[in-house]
Amino acid sequence: MKRTLSKKNAYVITIIGIIQFFIFTIIAMFFYPGGTREDSTTSGYSFFQNMFSDLGMTQAYSGISNLVSMWLFSISMGLVGASIIIFVVAFDNTLNTADKKGYISRFASFFGIIAGFCFIVVGFTPKDLEWANISHFVFQYVAFLAIILMGILYSISIFKDNALSVIYGFVFIACVLVQFVYILILYKIIPVNLIVDVTAQKIVVYAQILTFLIQSYGGLKKETIKTEKN
Repeated sequence: MKRTLSKKNAYVITIIGIIQFFIFTIIAMFFYPGGTREDSTTSGYSFFQNMFSDLGMTQAYSGISNLVSMWLFSISMGLVGASIIIFVVAFDNTLNTADKKGYISRFASFFGIIAGFCFIVVGFTPKDLEWANISHFVFQYVAFLAIILMGILYSISIFKDNALSVIYGFVFIACVLVQFVYILILYKIIPVNLIVDVTAQKIVVYAQILTFLIQSYGGLKKETIKTEKN
């Protein structure tokens, strides 16, 4: 009984962590002074010309201090990264209810934990600082690749063991497909301009956190039903 309640709490924490990311980053956008990587004269945050990581810079492209947005972004990334790790531990236990060996879900969870850790690092390595620039982008790339592998393996586990409805497996697949396209953009395999690049990043980030939100709901629903039966 205690383990079930613990998993329920973990899913609730993840949902809260996802929601705070939406709220904190939106607030951070209002505090961003201005400037994009192609035009330092723009005013404020442009949803289609400023990357999420622009919010985490100590100084905006306009040359003005960006400390308020930076801290809001760093805190939100730190919390969402921690939430993902908490989710992965709970989700692994939920899936292992059907598959006692849990080899597939174990590998998926391993990559999920890597992704969560990478998001935390990305949040606290402002890309405009020389010492943090390389780490910021390396961990960003690793996070996206880790989530792709996690999504593939979790979807296989769901389809194989029926621990959750197949709908949740298809949600992971949809997220993987979106991220795969963005990986091609990240590595310049698909050349795009700034607006397309920024828009693609917004889509993939929101797809990621929406996926975790949906999966947390699925896990919470399953554990709630299990508790009521007991």
